[in-house]
Amino acid sequence: SGGSFCANANSMPADQLLAMSNKELCYKAWSHWQTSQQDSALICYNIVANRADKKQSREELDYACWALTTMANIFAIDFYDYERSMQCILKAEQIALKNNLNERLAHIFISMASLEGEINNIQQNFAFSHTVFELYRKTFHQSLKQENGQRYTALAIINLITLALGHHKLDLILNELEMFQDMTINDTIPECVYAKHQCSAALFIQHQQYDSALLELMGLNDCLSMAEHERPTYKAIAHENLFFVYRDMKDHDAALHELEQLEIVSEQNNIKFGLIEALFLKRDYYASLGNTALAEKYDLQYHKAKDKFMAETKVAKAD
Repeated sequence: SGGSFCANANSMPADQLLAMSNKELCYKAWSHWQTSQQDSALICYNIVANRADKKQSREELDYACWALTTMANIFAIDFYDYERSMQCILKAEQIALKNNLNERLAHIFISMASLEGEINNIQQNFAFSHTVFELYRKTFHQSLKQENGQRYTALAIINLITLALGHHKLDLILNELEMFQDMTINDTIPECVYAKHQCSAALFIQHQQYDSALLELMGLNDCLSMAEHERPTYKAIAHENLFFVYRDMKDHDAALHELEQLEIVSEQNNIKFGLIEALFLKRDYYASLGNTALAEKYDLQYHKAKDKFMAETKVAKAD
């Protein structure tokens, strides 16, 4: 190989970058992001995004939407800059709606929902959020109109179920649950298989058939092993869902065991919000059982984890 020289966007002359097509820039940016060169990725995506203001073909505008939604991810995930992240998503939505780029809308809506949810977490606003809930619902219905929308349909229903279970609001999504259950799912998409089990479990919970619900949720382990890289966030969601079921069944030992598992999975895989959530749920659960000593213990741990996260990520400005 030609030594350790690695060309990145910063070392490439600006005129060379500007001469590249939107497609070339997007793929270049993506490879930079995958190798943790966020600044270089943002430079490339930014060129594509800025071109959207000029008269462009549908295909070129589609790349601009892709660039903006990915920039939103980089700002949120890597820099915790939620304000700039939301600006990018709103601009992508504007371009998509103005130019009928309907294939992009489900991705845009789910990005908005995730971002709103994350901002609520940071602000410790754990009350039921109608905004987040409705954005996931909007994603669900939009994805049904899209030719290759099943992955977004699944992601939307997974989030709707988790939110509904946590706040005892399954009745709000019965229509969506039944629609998803009647769908012919593509079982090569791990999210779809996962969502199918979770959807059946939610319907069993709604009818208080907890044993059947547990069987469905236990079945998640099979599809977790087929998910790409066994995504740890799915394991975390599974344990959280199981906690909600055991909580409703008043099986305290099993419920607490699931929260322990949620904490372990989150710690092992550096899922910071999962860890904070586990401690928060423990605090509330012990308080509901009347165990004030343990509720106070976990309240302290929760705030410690929260403060550590805020300090590490300099996320306080997002608050």
